[in-house]
Amino acid sequence: MSAAAIDTLERFSPLVGDDRFELQLDDGSACSAALVEAKALPAPVFQGRQPFSLLFEGPPQPLLPQRIYRISHPQLDAMHIFLVPVGRTQSATQYEAVFN
Repeated sequence: MSAAAIDTLERFSPLVGDDRFELQLDDGSACSAALVEAKALPAPVFQGRQPFSLLFEGPPQPLLPQRIYRISHPQLDAMHIFLVPVGRTQSATQYEAVFN
């Protein structure tokens, strides 16, 4: 499946609350994450797509640096997404991806 078919708000919205996302780490292990938010951004539609952001929540450790991660989910093809850590509590770390 092409990236254009994957990176739309409509594709991710039904998966909010799903904790079956896996981020591949450099050492070959994986880190589980939940999609906690998928929202449209207040920007004009560009080439037929509404800009949007995704907010994932992962474990508090390890704190993953901002970079591109390979992410997989049972309902989606594996994809590469740039994630930025944006919040942290004792029980979780939040990561945001923005699609312009």
